[in-house]
Amino acid sequence: MEVVFDRQQLSEALGAASAIASLVGRENKLLQNFVKLFVRPDRSYLWATSVIHSIRIAVPTVEVVRPGVALLPIGEVGAIVRENPDERLKLEVSGSILHISGQNTYQFPFPDPDEYPNPPGLEKGAGVGDDSGGDLEGLAAAEVPAVPETTHETNARLLSELIRRTCYAADVESSRYALGGVFFEFHPNRLVAVATDARRLAKMEVPCEAVAADAEQVKTALVPSKALEVLQRVLATYDGPIRIGTGERNVAFTSDKFEVALMQLEGRFPKWREVLERLQPGQALELVAGSFLAAVRQAAIVCTAESKGLSFNLSEGELRIQATSEAGATSHVRMPVSYSGPNVEVTLDAKFVTDFLRLLDPMAVVTFEVVSRDSPTVFRTSDEYLYLVMPMSRR
Repeated sequence: MEVVFDRQQLSEALGAASAIASLVGRENKLLQNFVKLFVRPDRSYLWATSVIHSIRIAVPTVEVVRPGVALLPIGEVGAIVRENPDERLKLEVSGSILHISGQNTYQFPFPDPDEYPNPPGLEKGAGVGDDSGGDLEGLAAAEVPAVPETTHETNARLLSELIRRTCYAADVESSRYALGGVFFEFHPNRLVAVATDARRLAKMEVPCEAVAADAEQVKTALVPSKALEVLQRVLATYDGPIRIGTGERNVAFTSDKFEVALMQLEGRFPKWREVLERLQPGQALELVAGSFLAAVRQAAIVCTAESKGLSFNLSEGELRIQATSEAGATSHVRMPVSYSGPNVEVTLDAKFVTDFLRLLDPMAVVTFEVVSRDSPTVFRTSDEYLYLVMPMSRR
């Protein structure tokens, strides 16, 4: 194999592909430390898998001299593409040695590529050339789940924002496995995502078009939040249409540059619609996100791990935010507001409130709706984003 890449494009592709390694179990050092590079005469791509999650991402080539396949050590090659000033880098394979050259030269031994799982559908004699130009022999049959066919399509930027605004509300530490994922509902013209840790709930909707004959039916998927964080990292480098395929076991997100397949979680997601249907109307107040966040952070200065509750007191013309630590420290922050309803009070976890407000544009308008000290508090924005927080004990 001998190929020349644009260093920046190789760096971006490697960064996205290697993110899958964070999902690999500690016992599998091969999948943790390497990604697989396929170089063909017409295209090249990186492939990484944790066996249950996977990514295939295209790498534009400057020149292909000899096609082939190699395993790239994530740490070392990642450092090379970050630290070297070259615009172009040549990658060449001689036996089991990877040579990288530009202004500087490097070489690394790498394991047998046959030991690394292949993408679905790629088996022996699949047409990847070796150093002599022939087909590679002995490619292991892939054990990675097949990618489901496309059923829906949305925009990468919208999908990234939807993930960002829901993932944080999942509970990755819970013994209730389903709470560690984001629940997706695919409707004919919209995509709904919900995450909850049973103390708070985040829900957002974005436009989504059905593109398959059976996509008129509502489809659902429960995807691990940690895996979605990897997808979001990939989406950050792309702004265009994303094709989505939902299968029984996994969900695939595909563009003209990449294909990310994520395994679904098993388990039953909470009946979140029933929670929202039981909400009672409360006293609503519109606030600017940046100013609200500043006041919350100022009041939370005295909060600790043991005393993390913030008391929100809404009265005519004023919102008071107060906290008291177990050591006796106190904070009192006042915000002038346009409000003339009855006095209401609720105590909320300071982190839960700041987690939500930090996601918003500082100039965004937030509807802050308080029912009572014993009822959930609701935050809403104008772009179909809802956040619900359960109250804490006043003590």
